[in-house]
Amino acid sequence: MSSLTPGQVSALKGHFVLDFLHPVWYGAFALLLLAWLFERNQVPGRFDVVLWAAPIMSLFDLLENLVHLPLITGHLEASALPVAFAAACATLKWSLAAGFLLLSLALILRMLIPGKTAART
Repeated sequence: MSSLTPGQVSALKGHFVLDFLHPVWYGAFALLLLAWLFERNQVPGRFDVVLWAAPIMSLFDLLENLVHLPLITGHLEASALPVAFAAACATLKWSLAAGFLLLSLALILRMLIPGKTAART
């Protein structure tokens, strides 16, 4: 981070206020939307475990932020371990986000096709 000006470091640190709130609202939105889509599509209850993907996605985002902030402020040395951990969290977060998007789109399409729902158990 030595190539950044103090103003740039300050701007990066300032964005983390919102970056720590962001996972809360998108995680809640993802959970509620997916639960609603499951209900509307009468997805069997045994698949409700998939709903955990939303809060886990948010948790990975928060963990990534918890590593990035001390890296930016210089309180954590930029070594292989924290960088790899942050990268793994980001990869898992985005993988879950892509899965959420694809599943949501599939369930929305399923809702639009008459006669394609099963009994919810």
